[in-house]
Amino acid sequence: MCSYVYGLYAFGLEETSDYGKALKYANKSLDENRFDAWATHTIAHVHEMKGQTREGLRFMNDTMTDWEQVNFLARHNHWHMALFHLENEEWDSAISILDNKILPRAIRGKTMFDLYDSASLLFRCQMLIPDDEIHK
Repeated sequence: MCSYVYGLYAFGLEETSDYGKALKYANKSLDENRFDAWATHTIAHVHEMKGQTREGLRFMNDTMTDWEQVNFLARHNHWHMALFHLENEEWDSAISILDNKILPRAIRGKTMFDLYDSASLLFRCQMLIPDDEIHK
């Protein structure tokens, strides 16, 4: 049970820009419970805030079989992966995550959180992906 406290605490630390301490507690959480999606989510945020898109993608891919089982955060963690791909201009990968991971879960879930992530990612795709890439 302590892993969940560490995971949520780590997220609070990340949100207040204490990235080193956030990683410490997120990793402590994952050491106790590798399925803790909040800790994984925190690490994704830290990589995003530090501009470490490659490291973030590597971490998320390496741990996906663990966090993907947590329905509530799985879709949101996929959203973070799509953001990493957008930042790397890997348009097809970002759209694939949207089509295959985020939208199907949003349709099933039908919560405002589902809609926020879907709308946010669609908007970012529209803003970032060049028109000639969309019409291929």
